[in-house]
Amino acid sequence: MSSTHEDILALFDPQEGVWDDVIGRHFEYLRFYPTSPVVYYNLGFSFAERDQAKNAEAAFRKALEFKPDMVEAWINLGGLAYGRADWAECIRCNEKALAIDAGFPAARLNIGFARLMLDETAEALKLFEAIIEENPELGPAHYGLAVAHYSLDNLEAARKHYAIAVSRGVEPELEFSKKLTTTHAPEVGAKS
Repeated sequence: MSSTHEDILALFDPQEGVWDDVIGRHFEYLRFYPTSPVVYYNLGFSFAERDQAKNAEAAFRKALEFKPDMVEAWINLGGLAYGRADWAECIRCNEKALAIDAGFPAARLNIGFARLMLDETAEALKLFEAIIEENPELGPAHYGLAVAHYSLDNLEAARKHYAIAVSRGVEPELEFSKKLTTTHAPEVGAKS
């Protein structure tokens, strides 16, 4: 059964935000390629860039209907889940991506940060350490280690990884930056 253009449009909510020319072009491509996972993925990415999370999710899920092994769609679904603080779904989507292709550090980073949000600090620490072992220059992994070490009251290690992360272009959260640039140790049990 083929989808009509109206069926495709009905998957998305025009009230979620403005559908500009870029979005319009993706819908036009779907007129000619209604089963293209790439077009749905690109549409999802465009929606995500415009903070239309529900529309982005619908597009990524449609891409996965046509190509269930599209790693990028799984990672982006995980990112959307992270954005709505659904840590378990973030981990599930990124684990799906890793089951397809274990070589995506972004998926592992997403899982690590979700684990931090779940207060699974020891697991996150191990994951960030493994990522750095393979990609020592990856700033976000050093930032994750900084947060994990700070949570475990390892201020010296937290500052070391924080400095590396910032030198690699990571923009730290202001509150966390203040915590690491003070001269005193964190309070016992303090969280970032």
